[in-house]
Amino acid sequence: MRDARAAKNERNFAAAEDAYNAALDRAIAREARRISSVAVEAATFLVQQREADKAEVLLKRALVAEDASHTPATNEIPVLLQLDGIYSAGKDRQADLASMRGRLVKAWEDAAGRESVVVANNLYRLAGALEQTRQFAEAEAAIQRSIGILEKTYGRDAAPVGFALGSLASIESNLNQDDLAKAALERQGAIRGKPAVQNAARVGGGVSAPGVLSKQEPAYSDAALKKRIQGTVIISLVVDPSGMPADIAAQLPLGVGLDERAVEAVRTWRFQPGKKDGQPINIQAQIEVNFRLL
Repeated sequence: MRDARAAKNERNFAAAEDAYNAALDRAIAREARRISSVAVEAATFLVQQREADKAEVLLKRALVAEDASHTPATNEIPVLLQLDGIYSAGKDRQADLASMRGRLVKAWEDAAGRESVVVANNLYRLAGALEQTRQFAEAEAAIQRSIGILEKTYGRDAAPVGFALGSLASIESNLNQDDLAKAALERQGAIRGKPAVQNAARVGGGVSAPGVLSKQEPAYSDAALKKRIQGTVIISLVVDPSGMPADIAAQLPLGVGLDERAVEAVRTWRFQPGKKDGQPINIQAQIEVNFRLL
């Protein structure tokens, strides 16, 4: 790994790629516990070099080796998350994305427990991928299970439940279950409160989106570090005409203190305000805050 990093710093990218591959070979042959960390660093380098195809091959090779060595699910999660990112960024990869997210759900069940919030988070994401591949019945089962976990953890009227109900309504509509879709939307509407910042517009129809000018990365909670929880928190907020965030709330949580850390971090962010007719206005926005462990 030292050779790979040194070559990368010297901008000798071909040598860096060779060294990363050699490091993965060594990890597979001698140090199975290091397969994940080597693979993720090597794949990150390849993606930065716009070699996503090579990164995918490398990560899949790492997964096969980890499966063969009976690596604990927790060790495989970083590799799965990296593949998830590659599939999310690629075109026409929804089937691969659904498969990978299904595997992530199972890995998190083993690592954190079937009723953990991180499982609910990944079930929500799995439902979205399944809906895109028209596997509507499977998507319905995933989102209903996600909602059940969120209700048990936060209560039936919590914001994360309302957020997930929007996904359920879309899936029920695709299943031609109009009454169920309507019920989900009505329940979602009852959960959503009015924002403290009034007259906040949504992006579209001549309303431009805010842009991030500066941001602070969130700190990990001790509980999340102990359980090695990783993933993405979806945050809702209003960006005011001066570019300040307000009404910040976690909509799709990860639990174990990470949602609070995400809100704390976003509170320090500054934005280029969104505009309508050239004038800055209050804009409702949604952003993702990522938590990753090296």
